[in-house]
Amino acid sequence: LSLPGPFNFAHLTNSAAAQAEGEILLLLNKDIEVMDENWLREMVSQAVRPDVGAVGCRLLYPNGRLQHGGTVVGAGGVGMHLLVGAHRKDWGPFGLLGWLRSTSAVTAACLATRKDVLEHVGGMDEVNLAAAFNDVDLCLKTRACGLRGVWLPFAERYHHQSSSRGAYPTVANHAPFHRKSR
Repeated sequence: LSLPGPFNFAHLTNSAAAQAEGEILLLLNKDIEVMDENWLREMVSQAVRPDVGAVGCRLLYPNGRLQHGGTVVGAGGVGMHLLVGAHRKDWGPFGLLGWLRSTSAVTAACLATRKDVLEHVGGMDEVNLAAAFNDVDLCLKTRACGLRGVWLPFAERYHHQSSSRGAYPTVANHAPFHRKSR
């Protein structure tokens, strides 16, 4: 979709979801590089489960180090990705990076959900979280409905983070999230 105006990922996502005809939605940044052929099957197999609200995958930096191993809400002020920088083959403490598991949130850089789930929670927050943390908020809203967030180690891809839109000032983007979460 081509939507004029300032970058608003939440608005783009909600607009695309409204037009989508399928049951499963995949949010996928254009700076994601696919590494294997079964990744989508893995993500959809979890997204169709009635107890699951959002599914994320193992995202790696181009150097092969871990960028996203699930998001821990509250860590780092709002939330942070688990075990960032771990080696691709590292299992992490207690094998955490080798298991399909529940997580507080997953990144919208590559997130699968059912269309009815997104509609039920009212979509992403376009006003307060236009460019950052809208994925964390979405996952928290699905959890409030009794649905789990799932992180998959079996679906891997490289993420050339922010190469498609550039960096954004993180401190400015924290303020709206903190106001909303109080």
